Amino acid sequence: MKRILVSGGSGFVSQNIIHYFESKGYDVWYLTRSITNKKNAISIDITNKSDVECKIKLKQIDAIIHVAAHIPEPENKQDLDLCQKVNFDSTNLLLKYSCDNDIKKFIYISSLSIFDENKELVIDENTVPNPKSEYSISKLSAEYLCRFYYRNYGIEAPILRLGTVYGRGMNNNRMIPFFIKKCLANEEIEVYKPNIQLNMVYINDVVSVIENLLYAETTIYHFATETLTKKDLVDRIVLCTNSNSKINFSKVSYPELKMFSIKKIISVLKQNDLSFCTVNEGLKDYIKNCML
Repeated sequence: MKRILVSGGSGFVSQNIIHYFESKGYDVWYLTRSITNKKNAISIDITNKSDVECKIKLKQIDAIIHVAAHIPEPENKQDLDLCQKVNFDSTNLLLKYSCDNDIKKFIYISSLSIFDENKELVIDENTVPNPKSEYSISKLSAEYLCRFYYRNYGIEAPILRLGTVYGRGMNNNRMIPFFIKKCLANEEIEVYKPNIQLNMVYINDVVSVIENLLYAETTIYHFATETLTKKDLVDRIVLCTNSNSKINFSKVSYPELKMFSIKKIISVLKQNDLSFCTVNEGLKDYIKNCML
């Protein structure tokens, strides 16, 4: 398997996938909505049927890795519509393109947020999801599309449900870089909703797992290596940065955390891919390479 096409090419996860697969000798192309002359980039609106049918002119694509997604702002209805368009409609168009062009592998990157309303404390791939947001509903709906194309057209479409991905290339306005910057500057930090559950996974582990999925069977896989609260995360950032920041937590409690089984994804990994980063290791690596 040599030629790979990645959607959402300008995004954090996609950029890491592109760099990783290129380093492994794959011929990697990517789809982006940005206007660009970069090598191996295809400027395209993946929610537009004619764009998908006419602008992807590559031959002999071995696999599509569909990463592109939109997370809406709840107060913006137009943004909610865009979420459905990007997360569901684009998946349908790319699956149809795969079917029409004899592309046998389609890896769909989904989200563990589809279990936000679940009450079970141990969740595996057989647990019935209970999504609550427009984003998670659209991601789950797209999963059903993948299963439909597998059953009816033979497109191998493994689904990877990820937790909170962090690491090199993150938007600096996201939660983790924000807290790290504050801690490195020893500034006072207000932490709201400290009891929120986070299912963490380091980007280096994600890209390695995705490579293994190129050769895995079509089913659903969960991947998050450590579960903790937002308070726990901030405490670890303080530790990893040796910060003297004063941290103010609002309404701290100690909720029971949902745990996600990752036995299935481990079962398809090569022996040398079985060691995952702890959150502390991932934070230290990220700080060392990106923040200092």
